[in-house]
Amino acid sequence: MKNQKESKISIRSGSKADISAVLEIAKTWLAAFDPDGNNANGFLFGAPYTHEDLLQIIEAGDLVVALNNEAEIIGYFLVDNFSNNPTSILYRDYLKKLLPENERICPRAQIAIKEAYQGMSLSGKLTTFLKERVRERYDGVFSIVSLQNPKMPVHQKAGWQIIDQNDDYYFVLLHL
Repeated sequence: MKNQKESKISIRSGSKADISAVLEIAKTWLAAFDPDGNNANGFLFGAPYTHEDLLQIIEAGDLVVALNNEAEIIGYFLVDNFSNNPTSILYRDYLKKLLPENERICPRAQIAIKEAYQGMSLSGKLTTFLKERVRERYDGVFSIVSLQNPKMPVHQKAGWQIIDQNDDYYFVLLHL
């Protein structure tokens, strides 16, 4: 098999056909969270997205995916301004408290990349692609990153700025 690092990567808008693969990647990273702090490879937290949530996000044009040369989805980046996902609702509440005048700030983002493809600058590539797709509707994207997540420097390199933090989270903003 060809080395993963040598694979040609492409980025495109997400489609309904991508939902199962996106949910599987998210499930892997949600399961990776270790409350005891052994999170060296990163993780996701919160309520998982549903098939219906992702359909809404795709219809809004707010999902992009990365594919390897076998057309396998290896990562994704989504923004969520309207789903009823409990974590998204929590993010909207945090955003209202931190930035009350936030009409053009999307209140949630989620990015995940299969472990075998990390270290290939996919986070930055997905971010660049998504920014072009959503900047007409949003001035920025808000998100929350656990203080336990060792990938925060990767997010900062992609342009995320820490705007606040508490004992558990970084509150971050990506200007578009």
